[in-house]
Amino acid sequence: MQVNSVFSIPNLLTYLRILLAPVFYYLFFIESQVAAIACALVFTIAALTDWYDGYLARKLGEVSRLGKFLDPLADKILTSAAFLAFFVAGIMSWWMVTIIIIRDLSLTSYRIYEEMKGKSIPANLIAKWKTASQIVIIFLVLFAVLYPRIRPEGKILTPFLENFLTSSLLEILFWGITLYTLFSGLVYLYEDFALNKKNKN
Repeated sequence: MQVNSVFSIPNLLTYLRILLAPVFYYLFFIESQVAAIACALVFTIAALTDWYDGYLARKLGEVSRLGKFLDPLADKILTSAAFLAFFVAGIMSWWMVTIIIIRDLSLTSYRIYEEMKGKSIPANLIAKWKTASQIVIIFLVLFAVLYPRIRPEGKILTPFLENFLTSSLLEILFWGITLYTLFSGLVYLYEDFALNKKNKN
């Protein structure tokens, strides 16, 4: 790995996403208008770096082994911070958050193990769709949580959003993303094991 690849622009954006995760988590629990706006901006910037770092890596020809490893890791750190915040706030069930985080930690540990053996495992399409789906749901919940803090005088939208946070619809969405996250992890492992078996043969 070349030194310049460690500090390439795409990788710097990935580092930024990792650093913004705890900042977002901290701001989420501050119930003020300014903190709510900052929380929304921080998560939006972090989510945008997920798309932009990959785009720049391809455009600048700076796709690196380190970037392929850190990019999905940064995604997991950001989404895990959000789901953990939702659990602490009483919005999301503990077992859903546990499944998602354990799945992500397990796969990350497995990828580190494979990387130590000199094998790179890029994220597959199902895993990328999983991350995109998680981000969409997180944005929905953040809007429902943060909008009333930003616009407490809202007489129509605020009550609707507050009801959404305790609705069956949100519960269904959480069920769906939890099961899809688990499914994507199983597919990921199956494809890798199948490839290893094929290479041995």
